[in-house]
Amino acid sequence: LAQCNYEWIRFLACADLPSHDGIVNVIFVHTAVHKALCQYKKDHKLNGECDQRLADIIYATNDAHHDHMHLRLNCSPEHPGCEDQFPSTQGCP
Repeated sequence: LAQCNYEWIRFLACADLPSHDGIVNVIFVHTAVHKALCQYKKDHKLNGECDQRLADIIYATNDAHHDHMHLRLNCSPEHPGCEDQFPSTQGCP
């Protein structure tokens, strides 16, 4: 199950990666899921470009998102007034 979850989140993190922006700005998950994903990455020595992107944009929430996750998408170039927002702490340690 951990591998399946990791690969799914990794896919989302790397959507449209050739643009080097990605579509997804931040992925919000429950703290336990965040911990498990980061540990899976570490245990399996996953250090490719997509793995690092996942580690950079995954964000742990405290009690919310126990049964779902949220994706915050990057601003589109067609909307110049849009500003990407990053949480103050994110990523895998």
